[in-house]
Order: sequence, then C-alpha cells, then structure tokens
Amino acid sequence: MDNALYTATLQTLLKGEVICRERYESLFKYLDNVEHRSQVSQYLSVLERGVRATNDMNAYVCCYTQFNEPGVKASCKEQFRLVASTLQPLVEWLSLLMACNPTGTPLRPGDTISKADLLSRLEHSQSHCDTLAKIARSKLFGSNSAELQGQLNQVLKKLTESGYLIGFGHSGSRYRATGKWSVLYDQMGFIRAHEALDDAESHNQERLL
Repeated sequence: MDNALYTATLQTLLKGEVICRERYESLFKYLDNVEHRSQVSQYLSVLERGVRATNDMNAYVCCYTQFNEPGVKASCKEQFRLVASTLQPLVEWLSLLMACNPTGTPLRPGDTISKADLLSRLEHSQSHCDTLAKIARSKLFGSNSAELQGQLNQVLKKLTESGYLIGFGHSGSRYRATGKWSVLYDQMGFIRAHEALDDAESHNQERLL
C-alpha cells in the first residue's frame, strides 16, 4: 500500500472533494484499484462513511452509510437543497453548450471547452447571446457585465472556482470538464426521481442524462 496516496485519498474525500481523473489523476487511479478502494472504504466505515463511484465511473465521492442520525439527514437535505437552488442555471448552461456543440452531445468529464471557439459560436446567434446573459445574471454566476465576453468570462470563472472546470494550457482560455459534472448528473437524476421537478426542467435533464 502506498501510504502517501492512501492518506491523500482519505483527506481529499473527507474534505468533500470530488476525485476524478481531471483534478486528481493519481488519486483517481489509486481508487480505481479494487484493493485500494476496499482499504479506503474500510477506514471510512469507522466514521460511518463510504466511497462510491458515480454512475458513469468517472468520479469518486465520500458518502454517508448510515442515515438514521438527525444530523446526517439534515446534512443530506441541505446538500440537495443547495443542488436544487443552483440547478436551473447549470442546466441552462449545459443546454447552451449542447446547442453550440456541432455534435449536440452533453458535456462529459474530460471534454474540452475553448473560450474563443465558444465565443465565436455565441456571437452568431442572438438567442444564444440572450441565454448566456440570463445565465450570467443568475445568482449562481452574478455577472454585472453587459458585454458577451464579460458574461462568458464570469461563467467560466465561477465554474472553475466551483470545480466543474479546470484550466489547462498556457493561453488561459481552454478548460477541461471535471468529474463534478458526473456527480451533478447523478444528483439531477435523484432529484428528478424523488422531487417531481417541473416538466420543462425534466425535459432538459432527459437530454443531458
């Protein structure tokens, strides 16, 4: 057992971080090993926690294994309340990316976003520009810019700060999607199944999931 990777993996999971190939490649590979994952799970079980993979196997997260404690129930409810409160602008952003993507496919971990390419596609559609403006002005992103580029910069900045994107290269204008989208997709599926989301939002999710 690699004690350094074992310790780093536990610390990262217990901080609530999403372990994916894009952000924590060495830790992700460590957890991809069944024996290593079992060792991590065994330690976490003492804390009534566990490690689980997302449905697409692109990320690992720390989870509760016991839900009877009031504090655990309250924590889970709060987590999903926060997800629900930010869901609409994130779904609208994902839908906008799909509309700008020639393949029309949902964003997945490892996919790249070029700010210059995205800006160019947005500039050719007034409806896309209007959608971005609405997304950027939302409470989640909080942009005050009236310019398309300023709005896009703010959205990309917030998504990077939130761990959904990670910058790469030297230009400062290229991003890679992380496994946090996989976690969001799982959460969206859970909320859709248990909270009866409205028809419009459910339609967007069906396209994304």
